[in-house]
Amino acid sequence: MTDPESKLVLSSSGDGQNSTVVSPWELPWQDVWFELILSRLSLKELFLLKAVSQESKELVKEYFKYRFVVDLSSVGAKFNKGAFLALTEDMQNLRELVLKNTKDWLTDDVLMPVLGSNVHLRRVDLTGCNNISNLVLQVLASHCPELRELCLCSCHWVSQEGLTSVAMQCRKLEKLNLTGCWDIGDDTVIALVLFCQNLMSLHLGNIYGLTDEAVCTIARTCRHLQQLSLKGCWRVTDQAVRILAEYCPTLQGLQVRECRNITEISLSAMRKRKVRLDVPPKFDNKRKALVKLHLQI
Repeated sequence: MTDPESKLVLSSSGDGQNSTVVSPWELPWQDVWFELILSRLSLKELFLLKAVSQESKELVKEYFKYRFVVDLSSVGAKFNKGAFLALTEDMQNLRELVLKNTKDWLTDDVLMPVLGSNVHLRRVDLTGCNNISNLVLQVLASHCPELRELCLCSCHWVSQEGLTSVAMQCRKLEKLNLTGCWDIGDDTVIALVLFCQNLMSLHLGNIYGLTDEAVCTIARTCRHLQQLSLKGCWRVTDQAVRILAEYCPTLQGLQVRECRNITEISLSAMRKRKVRLDVPPKFDNKRKALVKLHLQI
């Protein structure tokens, strides 16, 4: 770590005769420190630098205000409540907040002030954060109307009330992951897509109460849909897939693994359209015999 008392010699000529001695802290913060130096440091290195001196503490604190992205997905388990509060206490310009792997310490009282202070958030990822509640979704809905992407994968606490609040206020949503949100069903998903008709990616895997009614509403409402996951939604049938094939011309990927009531009868139309599926083709015995005969010939 650089000695905080060290000086830099800035020379305007090759012979060093016209030179100026400055402290590193006198360099332009925005153009030099933020853009060229601090942006290349890890969070751990930033916290170490913050502890060097009063000047470095103010520098890093100001840089945290400037940051657009906080991604703790790779360090969340090693982080703690105090470090998160120190990182985010003055942030007001966040665009992305990724908090995967923070379930051991992330709670409502820690997260809600951050959401309330960052009204420009466009992406929030709370994958597996199970020590928070629907109060977080209500704060997100009331303060972050520009939200485009929300991931609540494995957030079993998500309720109809919380998600409906988000749908009503965050109508610019384009990507939503609700995989494993067991407590919601058709009514919630239908309300969601009626408010958020610009959805391009929707993951509804392992929502066991989901039926054809919700999927058909998705098909008829989300005309820009490109990716849809229904993995493990065993109540959904071929009828819903046929409606998807008819009403979703932009669909590029469909996940239906473990959907026991979806068969090749409906999936064949998707294959003809080159939609990417997560299950291989299944042939009945008659078709297998015809294929075998053709190969023999």
